[in-house]
Amino acid sequence: SPCSALRLVTDYCSVPALPVLNQTRSTVPTASSGVPRAPCDEMNIAVCGAHLSGFPLNKQLVDRGGYLVKACKTSSHYRLYVLAGGPPCRPGLIREIVEGQGVTIDLEVWRLPAHALGSFLDGIAQPLGLGKVQLEDHTWVTSFICEGYGIADAQDISQFGGWSAYIKSL
Repeated sequence: SPCSALRLVTDYCSVPALPVLNQTRSTVPTASSGVPRAPCDEMNIAVCGAHLSGFPLNKQLVDRGGYLVKACKTSSHYRLYVLAGGPPCRPGLIREIVEGQGVTIDLEVWRLPAHALGSFLDGIAQPLGLGKVQLEDHTWVTSFICEGYGIADAQDISQFGGWSAYIKSL
């Protein structure tokens, strides 16, 4: 079925079925474990930079019918870098392969209607893309990630724990 096929691309993984958010979409769950599984006509996407609430590219999510599901953190296996280029200024999230070298990074999980996903993906500029990121509770979610070559001349800002904290420090 179309729903089954879409599940292969969404955040089905091992996240247990949780209650769907209320119909008004005004409540943002902040539970420390799991991200509510998206219905088959929607997809969860984690953001860590210019698409965060209050930042310049957040409008791209909202204009496509996206809504905030949860604020959370990555597992402690990641590093965050300021990428060259812009505007807007953007970060790149990289999974650290050396055990003990990564930190947790703040994320927001947004939910987008499946029909809006293509136009959203088309607007993602290199070296960014979408891939799987492990959360602090060891579940996985589709998220912005950065290709390794993108951090060649980038500044490591992992010590701030997230994009918002880094921007506030400027």
